[in-house]
Amino acid sequence: MASTDLDKLRSEVLKPSSPPSQLTGAAQYLLQRNKLPIERMIQSGVIEEESLMDAIANWETALAEDETFPILFIGLVLTLDCSFDPIRCLYCNQFRLRQKMRLDDWKVVVEEV
Repeated sequence: MASTDLDKLRSEVLKPSSPPSQLTGAAQYLLQRNKLPIERMIQSGVIEEESLMDAIANWETALAEDETFPILFIGLVLTLDCSFDPIRCLYCNQFRLRQKMRLDDWKVVVEEV
């Protein structure tokens, strides 16, 4: 295969879009859920940045009566026997459990998610 053919193929490869980070997802959720209380604060004359930021970041208010909290991230580590040495991923610093999870344990985790 000629170099130009390879370059053409590379240029046609679709790149997956980047998923939002956990922090971006959490911030969007908080802004959406706390928007009305914050608007009421502003209408009542509250303009202090610290007070408004505290209201935006209020998880208790955001989660009140919300049964649809979005899953922002879940990472399931099936094994800590890493084959990427010396290149390590973020899971390499995880706490090791004394016992392994059984299939029934994993089913409970998946059902909860």
